Amino acid sequence: MDKKRNNNNLLTEIVKLNINQKQKAFLLVHMKLYIDTVNALVHDILLGKLHYNNLSTVMFKAPLPSAIKCQCIRDAKSIINKYKDTLHKYNEKVKDNNGIYYIIGKKKGKLIKKPRLPKLKLLVYYVNNQNYHINDNFINFPVLINNKSTRINLNAIIAERQYQLFKNKLGLLRITIKNGKLVACVQYELQEVKTFDNGNIMGIDIGLKCPAVSYDTNGKIRFFGNGRFNRYMRRKFFDKRKKLQRNKKYRAIKRIKNKESRIMKDINHKISRQIVNEAIARNVKIIKLENIKNIRKNITKRTTRTSRKNVKNKNYRKYQDICRKNNRFVNSWSFGQLQKFIKYKAIKAGIQVIYVNPVNTSKECPVCHAVNQSNDRKYRCNCGFHHHRDVVGAMNICVSTKIVGNRQSA
Repeated sequence: MDKKRNNNNLLTEIVKLNINQKQKAFLLVHMKLYIDTVNALVHDILLGKLHYNNLSTVMFKAPLPSAIKCQCIRDAKSIINKYKDTLHKYNEKVKDNNGIYYIIGKKKGKLIKKPRLPKLKLLVYYVNNQNYHINDNFINFPVLINNKSTRINLNAIIAERQYQLFKNKLGLLRITIKNGKLVACVQYELQEVKTFDNGNIMGIDIGLKCPAVSYDTNGKIRFFGNGRFNRYMRRKFFDKRKKLQRNKKYRAIKRIKNKESRIMKDINHKISRQIVNEAIARNVKIIKLENIKNIRKNITKRTTRTSRKNVKNKNYRKYQDICRKNNRFVNSWSFGQLQKFIKYKAIKAGIQVIYVNPVNTSKECPVCHAVNQSNDRKYRCNCGFHHHRDVVGAMNICVSTKIVGNRQSA
């Protein structure tokens, strides 16, 4: 919601709260008041009852401290901005297509649904970094007791490692429910290392068949992860969801989806940890990654089911199935999550992370710089150079000087 939460260097530590039932019930009431206040502000601003620009805590009543009411205003404005962005995209689609998407298949047209206004449902309580303190084993923040703003101290279980992390610049404090227990999620900002010396550099090529391949300036190569196992897990859960959808067991579908995402997140954590440990062992100072933010759009354009014009072709049905399967794997590829895990683990280890332009990294020859198409995983150039396609990509990323920002498209 808050703009600070979009910072890539902001990380979160979960702190367990050692509180009794009375304190828990007190906090749950305040969490419910918080989300009700944010939802009411969003509703009143969109109806014109409150002004978006000149909104202050005096203009509305809520049984919360003024500092928390200010945070409610920030969250409400953030929700409205996101809603307006999605509404603007919806209006553009309706204007271009007259409210209809034209697709090939049994159904000739599909209506575009108007986006719904987001509404907070999960119980939360946000506190700005200026209004809470962490001292010893206590977290101190404002609440409202008997219509008076008062600060309470909650007993927390904070490890020594977390104390060291909290010496950095802190972000938002979020009181939320995790596994049926109240916890405090504390944001902190990691200061990125700026090292431009002539140390060892490692290039990381990320893909579907090979999750990650590393190449450093010393010429050492290593493959990380098992792409076949990842694709097997995706197919397994896809088939399960397909069967459950036929039987209309929607709750079971939701549970399985969460399980799939947890498994893939665990795999990405392990791969990123192996990469950073390898970088530490090789005394790497800089890790280079590809900026592949919009890769899905570029890949699915080439493999979409409507790209073949000759529908009467005998092999069209087979081609259709292959494209559908390929698009499904590409759209479920969690490359952004893996890059994010690599980045924050590297920053913690004192390693700088740089994003480079991904254009032709797997096609350009590292020796003569000619652009060639690879035969599946085999790359061969006319100059005689040949290697694994993903290794070629990692080599080009390692020596690339085309540094781009995180927000630029691929």
